[in-house]
Amino acid sequence: MTIKPQDHAAVAWLHILIQFRDSPVLESFVKSLYQPVNVLHQGLTDLLDKRTLDTAKGAQLDGIGEIVGIRRLFQRDRTASVFGFKGQPLVKGFGEAPFVDTLDGTQQAVSEYIADEDYRRLIRFKIALNNGHATAEEIDTAMKYVFNASQVIIEETGDASLKIYFDQQSAPAFVLSAPENYVPRAAGVHLEMYGELAKLYFGFKGGLNTVGFGQASFINASDMIS
Repeated sequence: MTIKPQDHAAVAWLHILIQFRDSPVLESFVKSLYQPVNVLHQGLTDLLDKRTLDTAKGAQLDGIGEIVGIRRLFQRDRTASVFGFKGQPLVKGFGEAPFVDTLDGTQQAVSEYIADEDYRRLIRFKIALNNGHATAEEIDTAMKYVFNASQVIIEETGDASLKIYFDQQSAPAFVLSAPENYVPRAAGVHLEMYGELAKLYFGFKGGLNTVGFGQASFINASDMIS
């Protein structure tokens, strides 16, 4: 539902008797009385049109996130290494770098809230978690929302394990930093995620994106993004 735009001051002046229409002073006075109604009209229009998930921005979008149970996250760009585990970006071992918290508040750590469009994807993901059961169709839908993926291929490899192939070129950076956190899955399900749909690997007949000996390289840990 959309409220059509309307100039209430102009409408009010049209209702004035014709013998008074030649008075610019009266016209200005009457129209001034109805300017607050135009503001109210715009406020009601925004209430209907700018508070849905597709159109909300800023604080309105934050309100939707609070309702479904996910707050606006922030992304941190670091230029200095911190303590962490092998395989994580910009990390070192014990005694070689400080913990992340000790860098917070310095110029080496810059925090900012993620953009509305990225937050919108997270809200859609949380809605999928709230209402779904981690079926293949729901995983596909959620990944297209959050990862901005045009195609997702899901392969069940047995023993409660899934391999997921998708195109990662348009995915937000904060999602790729921990992609397994943004895939709906049942408890205990193991994920292997690959961000290149077109790349082939050595594997057995029947596997997705796999070919035989001498036709492609083995899958390395560096090929996985989770």
